[in-house]
Amino acid sequence: MPTQTIEILSAEELRRTVNRLASQVIEQVSDLSKLALVGIYTRGVPLAQLLGRQIETLEQ
Repeated sequence: MPTQTIEILSAEELRRTVNRLASQVIEQVSDLSKLALVGIYTRGVPLAQLLGRQIETLEQ
C-alpha cells in the first residue's frame, strides 16, 4: 500500500511559525543563556535546532 504524504504546513508557514515561536521565547525568557531546547529524536531535534538558530538570529 503506497504511503500518502500530507502537508501540514507549507515552507512559508513553517518559517513564519518558527519565527513567531522564536520571538515569543525571546520575550518570555529573561536569561536565554539558560534556555535548553530539546526535541524528540526523529523530527524534534531538527526543529529544535531550527528554532535555536532563529532565536540566535533575532537576538543579534
